[in-house]
Order: sequence, then C-alpha cells, then structure tokens
Amino acid sequence: MRASHVTWVASCLLAWLVGGGAAECAANKPGWSPSPAIVQLDTSEEIFAVGDPHGDPSRLATVLAAAGLIEAMSLAGCSQPLKTPPAVSWTGARKILVITGDLIDKGCDSVGVIMLLRALQRDAAAKGGRVIVTLGNHEAEFLDDPDDPKTEKFGGELQGLKLKPEDVAHCRDSLGLGEFLCALPIAVRVNEWLFSHGGNSGGRSIAQIGKLGLHDLAADPNSILQARLNKKGPNKYPWVYAGNCKTDPKQLLESNAAALSSDPKVRHFVLGHQYEEVQFYSPDTACKSKDDRKPDVTRDAGRLLSALRAAVPDRYRHEQRHR
Repeated sequence: MRASHVTWVASCLLAWLVGGGAAECAANKPGWSPSPAIVQLDTSEEIFAVGDPHGDPSRLATVLAAAGLIEAMSLAGCSQPLKTPPAVSWTGARKILVITGDLIDKGCDSVGVIMLLRALQRDAAAKGGRVIVTLGNHEAEFLDDPDDPKTEKFGGELQGLKLKPEDVAHCRDSLGLGEFLCALPIAVRVNEWLFSHGGNSGGRSIAQIGKLGLHDLAADPNSILQARLNKKGPNKYPWVYAGNCKTDPKQLLESNAAALSSDPKVRHFVLGHQYEEVQFYSPDTACKSKDDRKPDVTRDAGRLLSALRAAVPDRYRHEQRHR
C-alpha cells in the first residue's frame, strides 16, 4: 500500500472518530475527479477530432498545423523531450478540437504531449476556440495504479524528471501533470456526436456514465475506454456485437444512442483506441470463423460509428447529420 494511500486511510479513520464519515473521506481522497465527468457542448462551429497522440508531440503538432489549427512549429522529438510548455499558437479561431485520450506511453515524450495540449488549451481559450481532452485507457490505468506495467514507459519518463509516479497519479506533482490528468473527462457530447476513447456506452445514459468510477473504467475490458473492435472483444467479437454473433450492430448502436439522452439526441459515436477501418460482417457470415467472415461495409451500422486514425484530424461539421 502506497504511503499517500495510507495517509488518506488514516485521515478517513480520524474523520469517522470525530463524527465525519464517508462524504468527508470521499472529498479528501486524492486522485481523478473531473468536473464535469462528461462535457456537453452545443455549437455551430466546426469540430475537429484527433485520437491517440501516444507520446509524440512532434507528430501531433504537425497534424494540427496541417489542419490549420495551430501555427507550424518545430519540436526536437526524442532527442530533446519537452520539459516546459512550448510556445504554441492557436489559429483555429472559434473551432472546437477534441482529443480522445491516450496521450501517454508508446512514444518517447508523453510529458511533452501533456505540456503541448495544456498550453494549447489556454491559447485556444484566449482566442475564442476550445480544446477538450478526454481520458484514454492508458491515462485511466495509470491514475488507477501508477505501478501498472502497461504504463511503465510513462512512469520512467516521470522518474527521469525526478517526479514520483504516485504523486502524479494523486494530482500533486510540481509540474502540474497530475492536475491535468486528474481533470480529464470520460467523454464529450458535441451536438449529436459522442466522442470517447473506446466508444461503448453500454446502454447507459450520459448521467450514468458520469458516475462510473476510475477503477471500473480502467479494469472493465468492455468499458467506454477499453472496448475493442476486434477479436479481443467479448467472445472474440467486436464490442458492437455484445459477445453474440447474431447481434445486429446497427440496432445495438441505435439502442445505446437512444439511452444516452433524449434531448438532445446522440446519433453518432466517435472513438479512438483502435483506428483501423471499422468493419461489420454480413449477416450470413457473422457467426462463421474469423477467416470466413465477410465484411459488409455498406451496412447502416457504419454510419453510426467512426474510428479515428492515430493523431490524424477528422472534421465533424455542424451541418453534418446522420441519415
């Protein structure tokens, strides 16, 4: 048990003894506490979305500049990781940018991605735009357990900066990295679009998703952060089949969308996490072995779901409507 957790437990025991209780304990517990847990926004502005920067601020800056959202900038990359926030200039006017999580791990400069996005959020807000960053499964796993082997690359970066991973996970490091991560929402609804890392809302309402705990989001392999669109899904099917090859993905997605909110309605899911082309199987082959299944890209389910390619911006205009 980590020392910071021991301190929290001790403070909870003291709260009970002096007549406090569960509410005071919860309020004092260090860690992830976004407000709101689900961002909701209605806008007539153009919307951009990027998935999975994964420790590569140089590539992220390149694609954002190509999309006309920031001025072109040169970052040294792995040879010189960022240690201070870069001078980034938002050029997107009142546009909206959504980053669907997985800022950390895999690349060489996760800290640099966080610093770049934190600086960009401030500059965009000052110029009338908005940058919204959501939680990815890597951030959730790190915040839930900073010793998780899956996030050891990010942990190594932090130690190289003389930061303790557990301090960052408890939002208390000197660089403010944890404060940024601990404020990341689960998802964002913009108009009729729900942006999240894994996409699977599980038939819950927006309010119900907002009440999910960090451990549930990180540990559940089929959560809105972890759900898979490949054979790693339930019973080796993409999550849109809910573990049953006879499930109609269109009906499942429509049901999930209807459960989220009645007003305004959500009509389209946008996710990162797995950025291959989304494929749905033809009804007559869905229950066959993986090698014998035939994709049916004309199915309506594809209009309900979009998977972002890693660090490549996609546009979601206000005038677009699901048909």
